[in-house]
Amino acid sequence: MEQHDVQTAAAIESAAPERLREIILDLEQSREREARLRREADWLLSGLRALVASDDVSDAFRLLLSVFKEALELDAAVVLDQSPGGRRLTASLATDAALAGATVANAGSFARCLSGRTVMLADVGAAEEWSAFRGRAGDRVGSAILAPLIASTRRAVLVGVKREKAFFSGRHARLMDRLTPLARQAILGLEQRERLASSLRRFKALIDGAPYGVLSIEADLTIGPEYSSGLPQVLRLRDPDIAGRKAVPLLSQCFELSGEKGEAFAETLTLSLGESAINWDLNKDHLPSEIVLGGLERRELDLVWTPMIDPETDQVSSVLVAIRDVTRERATAAALAAQRRSHEETLAMLDVLLSAPKARFSRFFAEADMRLDYLEPALRDPDGDRRRILIELHTLKGAARLLGLDNISGAIHDLEDKVKARPGASAAVLSDRAAFEDWSRLFAAYEPLRRVFRDVLDEEDQGAGSLMGLAEPHLAGARQALAEHGLECAVSVVDAAGCAPDRLAPALTVALQHITTNMVDHSILPARRRDGRSHATIELEARWTAGPGSEIRLTLRDDGTGFDLPAIARRAAEAGLSQDPEQPLEVLFEPGFSTAAAVTTRCGRGIGMAAVRDAIEQVGGRIELSNRPVGGSEIAITVPSSGCCSARTDRRLPIEADEQLQSA
Repeated sequence: MEQHDVQTAAAIESAAPERLREIILDLEQSREREARLRREADWLLSGLRALVASDDVSDAFRLLLSVFKEALELDAAVVLDQSPGGRRLTASLATDAALAGATVANAGSFARCLSGRTVMLADVGAAEEWSAFRGRAGDRVGSAILAPLIASTRRAVLVGVKREKAFFSGRHARLMDRLTPLARQAILGLEQRERLASSLRRFKALIDGAPYGVLSIEADLTIGPEYSSGLPQVLRLRDPDIAGRKAVPLLSQCFELSGEKGEAFAETLTLSLGESAINWDLNKDHLPSEIVLGGLERRELDLVWTPMIDPETDQVSSVLVAIRDVTRERATAAALAAQRRSHEETLAMLDVLLSAPKARFSRFFAEADMRLDYLEPALRDPDGDRRRILIELHTLKGAARLLGLDNISGAIHDLEDKVKARPGASAAVLSDRAAFEDWSRLFAAYEPLRRVFRDVLDEEDQGAGSLMGLAEPHLAGARQALAEHGLECAVSVVDAAGCAPDRLAPALTVALQHITTNMVDHSILPARRRDGRSHATIELEARWTAGPGSEIRLTLRDDGTGFDLPAIARRAAEAGLSQDPEQPLEVLFEPGFSTAAAVTTRCGRGIGMAAVRDAIEQVGGRIELSNRPVGGSEIAITVPSSGCCSARTDRRLPIEADEQLQSA
């Protein structure tokens, strides 16, 4: 600088006065240019810093306008965005409120600018496409400079206006050309960040709405800050705030991983995170893909592990874990599979049942039911007749074999071996676990086959002559009567599909009609009035005996109040009837005896139970009344079963051995 001043002084001394004035003028102009360039550089730098620091495209444009206005000495600056159709431009941002929202045609100077170049207008009034601006700003718009601002998804024009005409020069154009490319880059980066943020928001909304949990495990083996809202529910977390917690102990506890499994899990994550992608490929198979959780609530979890790999270092920076509770889904799939197997088994059984005349199977099931009715108690009885047991088993095995029922005959054959091997004279075969398993296997093969035969091929057994056919109208009537009082009634029918001879049908019809009526009016409805219950149960059970003196025993039960013994005693005393202390309910069979408070179309005349006894005794039967220990009444009818055939509707299969079951 000193050398420069010396040279300048020498020039001054040697120059003429005119020359001196020129030199001084040049120096002043140089200093002005230098100061202007510094100002422009400062404007560019501050503008770019503001753009980079912005997180929003709209904010970036506002900052850009303020920088342009100051740097170019503008009166106003406007951003005109191109419409989707491209025909018009609308002011989305403006430093002058009068210009906000202005719309112009994409023509003339605006179209030239959007082609990618800076445009200067010395006189805006001479350009037709500026009429909208002139209408809004009047004489405040004399000249203008336009620069294209085009990013990936946005096409806009940056407009600077000045009141004076012919204000803008090449200096302004050069400054505009320096600033707009950098601004475009900054805005492009902002748009990319905005798209990424939008994608992340959509992804977060997606996983939050899904019925599974998503979390990330960072390189330091901690839970990442972002995880789905459904994660705490999937993992049954008491504290849902898990960000920053150690991943290995937390997930090991949630997944019930201990011992070698827990150690393998921890080691796999340690060897994979923060290491190369090759390490991940070598160790990923050691991470669990399925977890079955025990305890009070058995659950099944499906896990998907996805590595996040840094493309620059090829290292696993984190792992994304998706955890889905598939318990219900797999239970449904298992149920559907079981249903499909059941259908296939039914079709297979139909093939077997159609392989011989229906009459043969009908006789087989009728005889088998009677033999099984004898065998079940006999095989449990220590004093059972071993000789007869073997005869019955052998006969049943032969009949099954002749029909090609190999699974039934095979189970019986194995059971015969257990009976023969029983020490001494004792039968009690079912106290032996292996024999009990053979007996269960026999029923597992027999019952489904008989059920398919009854439901599909033996429709006539469900007609008016069957016990079920006789009972069904009366059970339905009881259900309807209870429904009228707001009670839901569940009817359980056990072993009631057998056919009854014509001579029993009238008596059983009378009995079923009056017994169901009695249960509704004298047991179930009083229970509702007492405790306000909304559910009731009626059970019909049939028991069949074979051989000479065979009988059928029908038992009906309810879960109401049962027979009101104090009320019966009071009514008997009032009627002058004596009661047997041993059989206090016998008085109910007296004609005209009733405990009903009033006579209705259903009850109160005291005829029902007397009619039942008369009808049953006429066919050589008997009736018994009692109260159940658990609550409710029980009425049993026993009639000679000669001419009847048993055909169970819902035999209760043996599910566990009796108390004397041996462990050996």
